[in-house]
Amino acid sequence: MNRGISTVLDVGFAIVLVGASVAVLAGVPATGVDQQPAVHASGGVAVAGSTMTVEYEREDDRSAVVTRTVAGHVRDAAIARDQGVGEPYVSAVEADVADRIAETGTRTQIVGACVEDGRASTMGPETRHESADAGQDAGTVVAGPAPPTGAPVDATVYRWNESAVPTSTACQPVVVVRSWSP
Repeated sequence: MNRGISTVLDVGFAIVLVGASVAVLAGVPATGVDQQPAVHASGGVAVAGSTMTVEYEREDDRSAVVTRTVAGHVRDAAIARDQGVGEPYVSAVEADVADRIAETGTRTQIVGACVEDGRASTMGPETRHESADAGQDAGTVVAGPAPPTGAPVDATVYRWNESAVPTSTACQPVVVVRSWSP
């Protein structure tokens, strides 16, 4: 009698383990595949954490493909703009992130910037006027629509450890995810 109960319990336990394994494996995305974020109330944070591949023409006319999180792309684009390099990558990031935000239907804007001592960074004198003429703050990357005037905005700020993002300037990248309700 004890052996019959033990076998039923063993089979039941095995079914639970197999079911849990299938559920875990079904949730793991394939390597190198863009992860589309789930849209929910704080959709901007989900967008920022999703992976995205950006393809662009480098300044030497060769194609490049970069895959990382949306926030990682915005961070790297802000560093590149602050240093006055990589404008093809920066432009591709702004366009692709804006497209991702539009595809998900979230009310989100993602802003990347370089800060020095708690203030927005400025580029060197040779590139500062170019950004000002374009209406873009030096070292700032903006993707997505601006929130409506007067709308309450939730903001999530991401900062990176100084040693985790090696740069040749004083740029300390910050990414701000701004979300609002209708």
